[in-house]
Amino acid sequence: MAPKESKTLYFILLVDFPVNERVFPAGTIAAIPEADYRREGAEGEAGRRKLKYHLVDAEVSLELEAQTLQMLTDVQAGLLQAVSPSARRLQLYLDDLELVDAQRLGLHDPVTVSHHTLTLPGIIRYIGTIVSSHRLSGTYFGIELQVDANVDGLNSGEFGGTRFFQCRENSGIFVPFNKVKRRWLPCREPGASADPTEPQGSCPFLPGDSVAFYMAEELRTGTVVGISDGGATVLVHFKPDPSKGELSSTRKVPLESIVKQDMLRPYGSLLHSGESRTEGDGLEQEQEQGPVQQALVNGDSPPPRHWLGVTSTVQINMNNGPPATGVIQWIGHLPGVDGRQAGVELVSAPTDRPGRSLG
Repeated sequence: MAPKESKTLYFILLVDFPVNERVFPAGTIAAIPEADYRREGAEGEAGRRKLKYHLVDAEVSLELEAQTLQMLTDVQAGLLQAVSPSARRLQLYLDDLELVDAQRLGLHDPVTVSHHTLTLPGIIRYIGTIVSSHRLSGTYFGIELQVDANVDGLNSGEFGGTRFFQCRENSGIFVPFNKVKRRWLPCREPGASADPTEPQGSCPFLPGDSVAFYMAEELRTGTVVGISDGGATVLVHFKPDPSKGELSSTRKVPLESIVKQDMLRPYGSLLHSGESRTEGDGLEQEQEQGPVQQALVNGDSPPPRHWLGVTSTVQINMNNGPPATGVIQWIGHLPGVDGRQAGVELVSAPTDRPGRSLG
């Protein structure tokens, strides 16, 4: 009876590792048989010992200390291995929001693909390896594009002479996870027949919903009157609220920019510089919401009588360290994340580690 093959454990190298005149960069993925890892006591205090790992990219084996590595799941290792260069791979691991979102994607999900300067709508038709490797094969997303695109790298669902999915000529593309983002679609009409191979509608808004969005620090409110597919996103059609002096013409706003009115918090949820609250007004609850809700400070203008909005200059206190300064570029809700989030483009940030998306 043949001996059972040992499971392989995967790690990502956190620091550059020089050997003679060669440097193996941080972000390289290393592999080691689980039996060797356990046998040599790589956990606990024994983790200071050097163990021999195989560096997947370089196809060499080196002795490395455990504290220079961070363990990955098999799924994480496959997704990260498809990304290059190593520096970008490490950044995606440290700022793990995209990596977490990628693990939630499945076949037939509607997505957008970032390809050079374009954002192309498509549908996931394949998730898996396209190049076989003895050590670790990268996990790619095979996308059927829903628009005609004159770009390089297009195919009919095949790679290296092997077909992985079927689509019309020059409408398929294989990309790593950091090039793919979930895309919302308008919900199907009630009673409409559903094709399991087609993306399912999943827009969180319906006609009649009261919504709001921010434009140049102004809160705009209205009622949803329709929803349409805008290609890269869903366009929400809404009528502005006439009681607020808004124009009556219907507007179209990208889904990512809109929030339901009943999810808005009243003025005062975010503390401006120098403001304080009285006991019992909910500050304790706000302090559990995260760094953006705790410490947004308006720029040079006086505090407005509404929430901070897109284009507001803010400061963010992160983990009791030096504050980071940035500009709000987006306000809304993220899949799988409770509460309303602000997307901030940092102008200055602490230098203790790579920047992270804040929510």
